[in-house]
Amino acid sequence: QTCNCPDPIQNENGIRIPAKYYSGGLSWDNSVLTISLNGSREKLQFFNLQTHSFQNIYMNQLFPDTGDYRKQILRTFLWCPYNANKFYIETIGFYDTTGQRKQFIYDMVNSYIVDIEKNSVIRVTPKKYGKYGSRLGCGFGNWLKGSHEGLDSFYNVGQIYVPQEDKYYTAPPEYTYNNTDYFSQSPNTSHNIYSGYDGSNLIWLLDNKQVYSAQEMTHAIVASFSWSPTGDKVAIDGYPNFPNTDTVNHPSFEEVWILDAKHLLTTGEEIVTRLNFQKLFCTYSARGIGAQYLTDSTLIVSMHKDGDAISPLWEITDKGKIVRQLYP
Repeated sequence: QTCNCPDPIQNENGIRIPAKYYSGGLSWDNSVLTISLNGSREKLQFFNLQTHSFQNIYMNQLFPDTGDYRKQILRTFLWCPYNANKFYIETIGFYDTTGQRKQFIYDMVNSYIVDIEKNSVIRVTPKKYGKYGSRLGCGFGNWLKGSHEGLDSFYNVGQIYVPQEDKYYTAPPEYTYNNTDYFSQSPNTSHNIYSGYDGSNLIWLLDNKQVYSAQEMTHAIVASFSWSPTGDKVAIDGYPNFPNTDTVNHPSFEEVWILDAKHLLTTGEEIVTRLNFQKLFCTYSARGIGAQYLTDSTLIVSMHKDGDAISPLWEITDKGKIVRQLYP
């Protein structure tokens, strides 16, 4: 069953986009959800899905205005793959180079591992970038499986960085397929999904198998690739390709595509379930659905009704049924 839902009303500034809640990802044990409002870079909000309690962490608490450190804002967030109390953040900040508030260096990027249980913040910016960090950032896209207490590893396009040793190592071949620049590891299997471009053509690879459905999507928000807890399915958030359509008056909204990874790897047959919120629920999403698997059959997504003041987080099934409004 689908809704016959019209395109949303537009005003003089274009499509009405409400205040949006984003899912920043789930901890490795699926117990804690990171939430941000409008992609806020001033604070982190953690929602415990078991106790339904909240914890706010403000950037100015992690980095008080003392010593060399000055105002810092969030740029990247990654959950630790082995400890639900730890996470990685990349920040942009400026620093007092004299200690007298007379000379500053701006827009410097640094990396940290935060342990909220121990209330510790450890700088893991590679030493080659010096005291104040990098202009462009460290580029860590994955906190890799196999990391453990005292020995962490981060992926950075063909290389693996171990902060405890301050060393880079050449990444194994399975991390560096041609024309792919992002990959996501399955939580409980050895499989990976990759994304990249061959010219203007979007490419997905499930291990070494090409996923041809990628040709029907113009752009995938690859940072939100999400594996089901068992590693059988992958949720992909992106923009479908609708050729020969009027995208100005009838814009294409993001969809969630569910790839049956286990079936593809076992049989070679590609099965993709497309969830179009406009057709299913008469809801919309703009600037990121942020689809995250919560259970093996349900997802956390951001969506709203036309004219809503906010875009809440919802739990839906990966078959296209609403379970509940999760937050707020």
